[in-house]
Amino acid sequence: MTTAVMPSDFGRTFRHVSVVHLLLIVSIITGSSIQGLWMRRQAPLTIPVAFVVEVAGDVIAPANLVEASVRAPRDPVVKPVAKPVIPKPTIKKPVTAKPAPARAGTVKKASHSMTEAEVRKLLMAGATAGTFTSIPDEDTQGKEQIRKILYGAWVEPSAESAGMSGAWIEIQLADDGRLLSSRLVRSSGNGTLDESVLQAVRSVSIIPGLPRGFIERNRRMTVEFKISRE
Repeated sequence: MTTAVMPSDFGRTFRHVSVVHLLLIVSIITGSSIQGLWMRRQAPLTIPVAFVVEVAGDVIAPANLVEASVRAPRDPVVKPVAKPVIPKPTIKKPVTAKPAPARAGTVKKASHSMTEAEVRKLLMAGATAGTFTSIPDEDTQGKEQIRKILYGAWVEPSAESAGMSGAWIEIQLADDGRLLSSRLVRSSGNGTLDESVLQAVRSVSIIPGLPRGFIERNRRMTVEFKISRE
């Protein structure tokens, strides 16, 4: 049996279907909006991460840093101060002056009381009296006596003919002062001077007033003959 649909029922059914469709559309739209909001809320948070990469090799520093490091002042070097060396005091030994050697013609003080004969000899030799009497030693007296006697017998030639060189004569004495021999030991280089000296020595036979001790010490001695410059 066929049921006939009434126009009123159709309209009611159509409204129901339309409402259902509308609700579906609204629910779809609403669901899409809610899903979009939820997805935006659940979107992953991106955090930036910096990666540091080490590069092998020499690192070139900035120019300003290099210049600053080069120009940086260095700490002053403090040198150790050396301790002053204090010299030790030197103790000088006392210097004692040595007596000067006696020269020919110098005199020495008498170390003993003189006899009358010695005083007479001194006066003959030219000594003078004084507070302290000084006498030449025996050797000096003897040599001066020989020179005085021989030069007294010598006739000096002129300096123009004989020159200024000297001649040396060796003599030998006896115990009593006699001349035993004489000879020329060093020539002056001038024949006139040498011959005059030999003649003077040969003309003397004895040297008086020579002490015995002097003769014993000076059996042979040399005498220089030289032209005086006066």
